[in-house]
Amino acid sequence: MQLCGLPDIEEFAYKRANGSFRLRKSTPASDVLPVETEVPSSIRPIGEPPPNWEKVLEGIRKIRSAEDAPVDTMGCEKAGNSLPPKERRFAVLVSSLLSSQTKDNVTHGAIQRLLQNGLLTADAIDKADEATIKTLIYPVGFYTRKATNLKKIAKICLMKYDGDIPSSLEELLLLPGIGPKMAHLVMNVGWNNVQGICVDTHVHRICNRLGWVSRPGTKQKTSSPEETRKVLQLWLPKEEWDPINPLLCERVLPICLQPDLKPIIQVKKVWYEKEALISLILIRYFGFSSPPCFVGIAILKGWLTDLFFFFFEHLFCVFPPCIVDRQTLDVI
Repeated sequence: MQLCGLPDIEEFAYKRANGSFRLRKSTPASDVLPVETEVPSSIRPIGEPPPNWEKVLEGIRKIRSAEDAPVDTMGCEKAGNSLPPKERRFAVLVSSLLSSQTKDNVTHGAIQRLLQNGLLTADAIDKADEATIKTLIYPVGFYTRKATNLKKIAKICLMKYDGDIPSSLEELLLLPGIGPKMAHLVMNVGWNNVQGICVDTHVHRICNRLGWVSRPGTKQKTSSPEETRKVLQLWLPKEEWDPINPLLCERVLPICLQPDLKPIIQVKKVWYEKEALISLILIRYFGFSSPPCFVGIAILKGWLTDLFFFFFEHLFCVFPPCIVDRQTLDVI
């Protein structure tokens, strides 16, 4: 396999700086598009939008339009699409509850099993055995606790809302297991009432990487999704509050920061380039260079590539760089 057009392995090296891993200073590759705006060194006034955020957001839209993400077809807002409004609202609430610490495809599978067994209404869940609910929603994260909370929510909805769900943010937050992110999502989708931004882990981390949010009066990153939501709402136009959540998903992992704090927008992760990167690392650092190794890499490229990106994202807390297709992004 010929590794054409790939930067040297040193371009992908990371080093520790001020207690965190940062990209090593190097000459930008020709296929990387830096944003031509310096991030100001001074602390941004509260409520003032970051520079060039519109261009960055437009770049993210182009990233997302190039490839579908699981949230586009299996997100919480897709739950119960074919159901009547009242039942659909309850389905969105259930899906939001199950989505915590759970991937979209796993949540979607649990919702489909509940639907197929006629257990996607408050009355049905209230009458169902908790053990049955556990079996159907497994393997969502914390499925035992969520099954218990589902039973409690169903009873509350029946007693106080005639089988419907609460119509206010404050009442939704009183339901067991429902946090701000879930409550805002349910208000946005179930009641078409946008009262705030739905900030999950992806939105929280990406906004911090982009420099869009910080603790008021400091340069420190926000410490929680709820803190990110409050800061983001101070400057992001309200018409962007609803679409921002599905935009900032795992498909936007190529967004990263160089050491000089200029944002780099990487447009798309090309599969064969990631495979070539894995090959390059194995050859350079482990001496694997014989043809059978390339066959093995081709066979194992799925989990090798996923492991590589998981390692950098979750342990080093940075986004590994990839090769960028210039033609995909011309807005920056």
